[in-house]
Amino acid sequence: MSDPDVRQSELKEGAGLDESRLNTEFIEALQKYASPLLFVAAGVVLAFVGWGRLQDMQNDAVNDAYQNYSEVAESANPNPVSLRVIAEEHGGVRSIGIQTRLREADVYLDSVRSGLVPGASQQFGADPAEEDTLTDEDRAKYLDDAERLYRAVAEEAGTEPGARLHAIGALFGVAAVLEERGDADAAVETYERLAAMADEAGFETSAAIARGRAASVGDVLAAGELPSQDDLPQAEPEPASEDGLDLSDIDVPELDVPELDVPDVEAPALDLPGPVAPVLDEPGEESDPAEGDESPGAADPAESEPADPEAEPQPAETDADTGVDDGDGAG
Repeated sequence: MSDPDVRQSELKEGAGLDESRLNTEFIEALQKYASPLLFVAAGVVLAFVGWGRLQDMQNDAVNDAYQNYSEVAESANPNPVSLRVIAEEHGGVRSIGIQTRLREADVYLDSVRSGLVPGASQQFGADPAEEDTLTDEDRAKYLDDAERLYRAVAEEAGTEPGARLHAIGALFGVAAVLEERGDADAAVETYERLAAMADEAGFETSAAIARGRAASVGDVLAAGELPSQDDLPQAEPEPASEDGLDLSDIDVPELDVPELDVPDVEAPALDLPGPVAPVLDEPGEESDPAEGDESPGAADPAESEPADPEAEPQPAETDADTGVDDGDGAG
C-alpha cells in the first residue's frame, strides 16, 4: 500500500475536536488552581525571607548583649548595679545571665578581701577614704550576697551540659566564701563536691586544684589574717639637726683590714741612647724667594740626605775665617 493510502487510512473523524477539548480542559485547570499555587509560592518566599530576618535580629541581640556585658564586666572595678541591669535585660540571651551573676558575686567577694566598697579606688601608698572602707555589717552582707549568687549559678548551670564549667567556677566561689567565714569543714565538703563534678565533666585540672585546696584549707585558716596597717607598731621619727641628718648616733663598726706584705721590686736600668746633635745647613747662596716655586727654607724630602747621628758638631764660622768684614776695614 502506498503512503497516501496509509495516511488516508489513519484519518479519524472528529480528531480535531478531541485536541480542542484537551486544550480547553488544561486552560480550565489553570484557571481553577493557578491562584492557590501562586499563594503557596508567595507564602514560601515570605517564610524564607522572614526566617532570615529573624536570624538577623537574634544575632543582633546576641551581639548587643555580649557587647554590653564586656563593657561592664571586663572593667577593673565593675559596678554591681550595672551587672544586675544587664542580667535583667539580657538574661535570656544564651549564657549572659549566668555569666553576669557570676561576675557580680566575684565583685562582692573581691570587695570583702580588699576591705573597700565596690567601685572604690585607692591610690598606692595612700589611706582609703572613710566612706570607702567596709564595716563589719557590710562585710557580712557582701559575703551573703556572694554566696547566694554563687549557689544560684551552680544550681542553674549544673543541670546544663554546656554550662558545666560555669557551675565549677561557682562552686569555687562558694568554697572561697566559706573560707572567708572560717568554716573549714563546709569549705572542704564543697571542694570535694567540686572535684567530683570536675572529674565527671572531664576537667582534670579543676579537680586537682579542688583537691589541693581541700587539703590546705586547715593550714590556711590556722595561719590567721595578716595584720593591718593600723595594727603595726608605728616608729617615732627622730628630729633632724639644722645641718641635715643627725648621724651621731650611728654606730659604725671598725673594719679590721689586714696589712699587705708588698715585696720591694728593683727597677731595671734602662740603656737609653745619647743626645742627637742637630744638623746644621752648609752656608751657600741664598735663593731668591721670588724666583723659586717653594718658600724659603723648604727642602725637597727626596733630595735631603739623612743626618748622621754619630757626626760631631762643627763649630760655627766667624768673620775672620771667611774673610768678610762688616765694612769697617774696607779700603
